Amino acid sequence: AMASAESSWWAISGSYEGGVHGWAIQTTSEEEQHTKSVLKFSFVGQHSGAVRCVAVSIQRRRPTLVSGGDDEVLRIYDLARRRQVGEVGPLSRGTIRAVAFCGAKHALVGCDDSSLTLWRCRDWECVHVFGGHRAAVAAVAAHPSGRFALSAGADRTLRLWDLAAARASFIRRTGRRAASVVRFSAPRGAWYLVAIGDALEVHGVGGDSSETTEEERRSAEGNDVALDHEPSVVDATFVGDDDATAAPRVLTADAAGALRVWEFSSSSRSTAVVVWHAQRKGSARVKALAVVWSPCKNDDDDDTAGLVAAATSDGTLEVWRPGAVAPASVARVGTRLTCLAIAPAAADAAIPPSTPGHSRPSAEQTTTTVMKADENDATMRKHPPPPPPTERASAAAAIATEESEQQRPRRSPVVRNRATAGTLKQKLLQKKKKRRRLQTKKEAP
Repeated sequence: AMASAESSWWAISGSYEGGVHGWAIQTTSEEEQHTKSVLKFSFVGQHSGAVRCVAVSIQRRRPTLVSGGDDEVLRIYDLARRRQVGEVGPLSRGTIRAVAFCGAKHALVGCDDSSLTLWRCRDWECVHVFGGHRAAVAAVAAHPSGRFALSAGADRTLRLWDLAAARASFIRRTGRRAASVVRFSAPRGAWYLVAIGDALEVHGVGGDSSETTEEERRSAEGNDVALDHEPSVVDATFVGDDDATAAPRVLTADAAGALRVWEFSSSSRSTAVVVWHAQRKGSARVKALAVVWSPCKNDDDDDTAGLVAAATSDGTLEVWRPGAVAPASVARVGTRLTCLAIAPAAADAAIPPSTPGHSRPSAEQTTTTVMKADENDATMRKHPPPPPPTERASAAAAIATEESEQQRPRRSPVVRNRATAGTLKQKLLQKKKKRRRLQTKKEAP
């Protein structure tokens, strides 16, 4: 949606040092195009290894952040209260490489042991394990409809998953190199992109997605475009309007530190035009990209409108307006950033007043607020390993029966065993008494 005169978003990034940092990106004047980024919080010391992925979703009307990394633990945070509220793990499945929310009720997690697991967000229970990849799952993307997802593995395969049927509906080999980035366009999901080394591909989704009109489906089918990108693509994401009948636009960051916005031609394969190019200063590499906001088709036809964010290896969050020669705002933190996620900050008004141990910085305050996990608030802390393939339930059945599940009280196995033992003992005593009575009758004269 179009940015208003005063808008704000969360920019959440993980780091090699195990921290999770959050900035408030604020646009205070649309006419002056004034943007600033203020560091609001840092969760330090939560992860014992590098944070490899972060994802944000709205759970029960509250913004929820999930992070994963080398310590094999999923950590859940409440962004409104700026504190950790739970954790899941260690999963014993290697480094957690990717996390993606499938709607508001489920999340996909990709790990180094080639597993792709589906988790129920209500209680963070693993409901299904998707088998197929033979090496680490490097990237995961969920369609905005929540009905299917894409995963890219180090086994050089790209898999499209039907989440309702709990199976892979399409498998493609990526050649000599593995795909490192997969993305769906938003909010309709009319396109998806795949980055494979120095190649960037954009494909139309088509199909029967409820988010896409019939005209867009026909236009998307067969309109697959690609280009050779030199040097290699580090990250890529869609910008601009999500319209299958128009040419898609993609923002890329390469290994040389350059940012580009490409406009693909939907009529000629392997044709793309660079509508914006910015060469960043310094030797720091861009590790992750995210779109803060993009113009809709009712806005002006400026090819370079919008606002994007980039997390770099030297601990810098850069906010760019495509079309500019310099970033609109720069914020630094003393750690090396690895991943990035964007979420609206409208729920920030629900943050309670400052309490001991959980300070609330003002808008002008730029110092880091170190947040430690509250042991009493970790209501979802669990350590369950995902179920083995022979015992896992169908994801389709889990999703279909989620609303009708009821927790029924069950007797403890120990209690059942005691009851059984007591019954057997009573039967033995009755048999002994009967034998004694019979023996007494035989001995009587």
